[in-house]
Amino acid sequence: MNTINLSLMRTIDLGINLQAELDLAHALTLIDATKLLRGRRGAPAYNTVMRWARPNQGYSVGMVRVVLPTVLLNGVRWTMPAWVRAFEQARTELGVNADRRRPS
Repeated sequence: MNTINLSLMRTIDLGINLQAELDLAHALTLIDATKLLRGRRGAPAYNTVMRWARPNQGYSVGMVRVVLPTVLLNGVRWTMPAWVRAFEQARTELGVNADRRRPS
């Protein structure tokens, strides 16, 4: 069985200052954020979005990963629409670059 050494994975920095940019008046719960993300067949499942928000997992292609920025307050995980857009753009770019590396 092949195992991946997670310490060798490179995490993409989205350049987001979580504390400075969090605005609870406009923040989304992860359930709401699923509606802004694309999955294989429409919106991804909540569990998938939770995995993407975990720093040790995130969304990865090869040895590169990107993590959905979130903040945990009073047991609720929050994100901002701009953070979701930045994550989705990075995720799309990762997927496009992975397609370019695959032999045809």
